[in-house]
Amino acid sequence: MSTRRIRVVTISLAAVVFAAVPACTVSGDPVADPAAASISTTTTDPDATTDSPDPDDSTAPDATEPDATQPDSSTEAPISDVPAPPNSTTMTCRQFVTLDRSTQAAVLRANGATADDTRLGVVIDIYTAVCPGYPDALIADLVAGRLPN
Repeated sequence: MSTRRIRVVTISLAAVVFAAVPACTVSGDPVADPAAASISTTTTDPDATTDSPDPDDSTAPDATEPDATQPDSSTEAPISDVPAPPNSTTMTCRQFVTLDRSTQAAVLRANGATADDTRLGVVIDIYTAVCPGYPDALIADLVAGRLPN
C-alpha cells in the first residue's frame, strides 16, 4: 500500500473516530423503557415450531451467567478512579499513549468526557491506535471533536 493511501486511510479513520468521540460526552439518563419493547411474530404455517426456551424450564441458560464456552475478551486492565495529571488539559497524543488506562480515562474526563468506563475504554483503545499518527495533537482538541490538520 502506498504512503499516500496509508495517510488517506489514517486521516479518514481519524475523522470518523474524532467525530464520534464527542458523542461519548453526552450526559443524562436514558429515556428508553426496555419493558415497553415487544416482539411479535406471526406464521401461516401450522407446523412451524420455534426453538425458544420455555421461561419456566429450569434447564434454560441463565443470561446473567457468563458462557463458559466463550473466552473472556476483557484482557485490558479495569479502569479505576485515579486523579488526572496536572497537564491533562494541555496533554498531547505523544504523552497520552504512555499512560496507563486509568490515567488515560482521568485525562479524558478532565477534558470533558462523561462516558461510562466501558465506552471510555473503547475511546482509549481508539486514541491509542490513532494518536501515533498525530503525536502533537492535543487530547483536549480531540475530545472536543476538533480534528488535527
